[in-house]
Amino acid sequence: MFLENMDIEKYFDDKGIVYHPEGKNVGKGYIGIQCPFCADKSNHLNIHLDYKTIKCWRCSEKGTIIKLIMKLEQCSYNKAIDKIKLYTKRELKGTQPEIRKDRSLLVPYTVPLLYEHKKYLESRGFAPDYIEECFLVSSTLPSDPLYRFRILVPVIFKKRIVSWVARDVTGVSNKRYIACANEHSLIPIKHCLYNIDTVKDVAVIVEGVTDVWNLGDGVVATFGTSYTVEQLALLRHVRRAFILFDSGAEELGERLTQDLSTFVPETKLYVLDQGDPGELCKDHVRQFRNMVFSKIY
Repeated sequence: MFLENMDIEKYFDDKGIVYHPEGKNVGKGYIGIQCPFCADKSNHLNIHLDYKTIKCWRCSEKGTIIKLIMKLEQCSYNKAIDKIKLYTKRELKGTQPEIRKDRSLLVPYTVPLLYEHKKYLESRGFAPDYIEECFLVSSTLPSDPLYRFRILVPVIFKKRIVSWVARDVTGVSNKRYIACANEHSLIPIKHCLYNIDTVKDVAVIVEGVTDVWNLGDGVVATFGTSYTVEQLALLRHVRRAFILFDSGAEELGERLTQDLSTFVPETKLYVLDQGDPGELCKDHVRQFRNMVFSKIY
């Protein structure tokens, strides 16, 4: 999403690098240049115009356009990113979501948090009364065959409930979360960021709603590690963005950091050694929030 928007042909033109949009050694959808990684005398290094991946048909070097820029410029990773930004459109194609006016939100029947659901929250280290009051969660009915034994978590945008997710409390369901179907939402859930209404000029991006519950205001969740351009568009106004992903999600976090860096002045990735942000102890949460939100501009 970030690299794909780079105008690689404009970069080559400015640098005086000869490239070939077709011909011998150039695949369909690629442009070819003389490979700087080997003793290439032709145009064996192919760059995919859409994905900005590279592959040399001679020496088998492969990777992303970042590796190529580092080689051509003889620079560091961060310097290569800066070079790429100069040839990347900073405008997002996604727009702020619009609440659908032609339908009503379909929500399962719920009641205030039941005893079993409160015990689940307590087992996760959360105060049920706080979660219920601040995040407006409720319990699905035990008699509901589709959503029984779940906590219903509303998704709010501009102070209005536009969608929801339902979190299993038993630990035995093969679906921890069930999301409201797009056709029954006022805004498709993957066009939303959970807790976005609390974000001002600094945002922390996490994966799940329980991460948000633990970290508090200014923290949003993407509902999983995947994200959409519509979700990124919701962060256009922030000056600083910090990604805090679960252990093992470093590659995905790096891509999100790169995508955000095209329009957010300061971005940084943090990946936990183990566990997820929803499991951080209060002292670690306090330290992290002080580091992120207390910086003086």
